[in-house]
Amino acid sequence: MQNIPTDSLYKFMAISGIILIIVPLVFIYNYYNKLLVETYNISLEVDILETEAKHLSEEVLSLKEDVSDLENRTGIKGNLTIDEKEVIRIEAINLSETNKSIDTKNKELEIKLITTKNRLEISSVLQTDIKTLLLLGKIFGVLGSILTVTGFSLWYNKIQIYQDKILKENAK
Repeated sequence: MQNIPTDSLYKFMAISGIILIIVPLVFIYNYYNKLLVETYNISLEVDILETEAKHLSEEVLSLKEDVSDLENRTGIKGNLTIDEKEVIRIEAINLSETNKSIDTKNKELEIKLITTKNRLEISSVLQTDIKTLLLLGKIFGVLGSILTVTGFSLWYNKIQIYQDKILKENAK
């Protein structure tokens, strides 16, 4: 691999300018893509959690209907047999356990949803940082361009022209 030509201050200026143009562009591009993918993933996670919450609320409605049905069955019949009372007691226990399970799922889901929405908010704030980085990238790009053009111009006009004349004279 060849070394970077730094035998002249002017060449060094020009190469530094090129680096000032390329490095910020690569950094900003990578940061932006990473942030974009992360934002998409978080948005997807929010959508999934909201869908789970919708299904959970449907389960709650179904559970309420089951409880109402159980209450209606016990209210219609005044005198229940022992077997019917036992069936109703088991159903009531199952409904109670289902209710506890749904409550636990609901609480966990709420926590996940809040956490994920918070991450999405942070991602939105970071997207505003991209605008600042783009501004810095533009500034570095302009400075790099000025440095590159100045360095190559000075190198060519102050050094290369004379080296070319010397080579031409030596070739005769």
